[in-house]
Amino acid sequence: MDAQWNEEAPELASRLPTKSAGTISTTDTVGNLGLEEDSPAKHTEDARKDRRYCCHWLRELYATFGNFIPFAVITYGVNQSVAWHISTFALRFYMKDVLLLDGATMGRLNTAAILPWNMKPFMGLLSDGIAIFGYHRRSYVIIAALCGLVSYILLGTVALPATALVVVMISINASMSTIDVIVDGKAAELTREVPRHASDLQSLFWGVSAIMGLLSSSLKGSLVEWFSPQTVLLGMTICSVSILLPALRGWLAEDRIPEARCCQVTLSQFRKHPSVSAVALLLTLVSTLLSTVQVFVTSKHARAIVTVACAIVVAVQSFRALKQITPFLGRTALFVFLRQCLHTGLGDTMFVWRTKYPGGPQLSPAQLGFVDCFGSLGLLVGVCIYNKFMTNWSFRRIFLTAQLFFFLAQLVEVVLVMRWNLLLGIPDFLFLVGDDTFGLMVSRFFYIPMCVLAAKVCPPNLEATLFATLLSINNLGWSISGFLGVTMCEVWGLEGDNFDNLPLASLVKACTTLLPLPLIFVLTPTFSPNDPVPEEGGEAREATTSQAAGRHESTSEATGA
Repeated sequence: MDAQWNEEAPELASRLPTKSAGTISTTDTVGNLGLEEDSPAKHTEDARKDRRYCCHWLRELYATFGNFIPFAVITYGVNQSVAWHISTFALRFYMKDVLLLDGATMGRLNTAAILPWNMKPFMGLLSDGIAIFGYHRRSYVIIAALCGLVSYILLGTVALPATALVVVMISINASMSTIDVIVDGKAAELTREVPRHASDLQSLFWGVSAIMGLLSSSLKGSLVEWFSPQTVLLGMTICSVSILLPALRGWLAEDRIPEARCCQVTLSQFRKHPSVSAVALLLTLVSTLLSTVQVFVTSKHARAIVTVACAIVVAVQSFRALKQITPFLGRTALFVFLRQCLHTGLGDTMFVWRTKYPGGPQLSPAQLGFVDCFGSLGLLVGVCIYNKFMTNWSFRRIFLTAQLFFFLAQLVEVVLVMRWNLLLGIPDFLFLVGDDTFGLMVSRFFYIPMCVLAAKVCPPNLEATLFATLLSINNLGWSISGFLGVTMCEVWGLEGDNFDNLPLASLVKACTTLLPLPLIFVLTPTFSPNDPVPEEGGEAREATTSQAAGRHESTSEATGA
């Protein structure tokens, strides 16, 4: 609406009264007065039309899909956006201020607690293959919501030690990821039944998630300042209850299996796609092993060796499985995974430095919350830039450009650590806003093209499982980079209140972002996201043809000039 109004502004300006030899045209004056009277009314009427259209759109979706629409809105808007943003933020301050943990230890525990998000494909296969009390979906949602409810109550009322805290954090993430898998599967089923509303469902989900994510990011810092972290975590029980009650009332429609037992197992889903099922099982086993090692093994060398070995196993086996769908998908997924692994992060060490270290920015929770809010805006901006300018680029050009920009984003962090931004007169808060927004914006340039490629080559009825597998591979790569980053912090002595080697570690971290550059030329396709996927032997021919066409077009333009 605002864009439309701004586009009309030049036209209105051209119709303003004009002076000619000291006079004003009567027609122009009357027309102008009419415009001044009609413009606000027209603006109000257009706003009412937009609201009526939005309400009509929501009513149509509800009439088509019933109670699944409000249940999905609660899932993506409340249980994921609000609960995820606020609880993870409060937990970091709980570990720093209450448990008095250093950044390296916080990084190990937080990354280990992400375990359930790496198990999403396995949870999807599990819910499809094993019915609990006759239901493949409803029972899992109820159990997951109860786990989240109990976990938030424990966090808000009991002073937990570090090891017990990891178990509770894993329970919270398992609650969120399981419900996410179930709702995604139900949405895919409804999309196949009513394909004309496929885009409407995705627009609703992403819109609600973005709006509630921005709202929760803007509030979470103030909530932690006004109340204690434990009080905020106790308040998150509302999010679990908002899922539990609709699930008990049957908002997630599902027919009960006749004469079902307490637990009924069907293995046909596992046999239907054995390669993808094997990857899902592998991701689950590797994630469980990594989380266990990071929590209970004290030797940093042993942890590093296990982490690297797990990364190699996942890279080889996931490539072998996904290349059976198409070699292009296998190689692209391998690149995205290796790129994530090679980008070692300092994670919670930087969080402690930003909030606690006397020589650091010493940001308040409210300021950090607003930084994250702008980071969410960066994600949206990244999507817009990709859709506007990059869809006709080749995958190789997209990844190469994004990786170089990502390297620049890491150099910005070096500037912050060295405190050079203060010499330039840029406050820490504004500098962090730009850094976070830019970094998250660039991250979209990696994941969106991979999803586009997966959508083009995905076999029928495998959409939800394949996308969950790709997302879990990406998440596991992030976990491995986090574990390697913790090891790097321990090697550089960035433990406790010691941040002497932080500038050097930050510079090394920035340089690691250059390591994936050779992989781009080996693993990524040369055709664009808008092109049809060529045969395996035809990619080189298509690239040669495109280059020849480009040279011919350039020659023609030069001749014409």
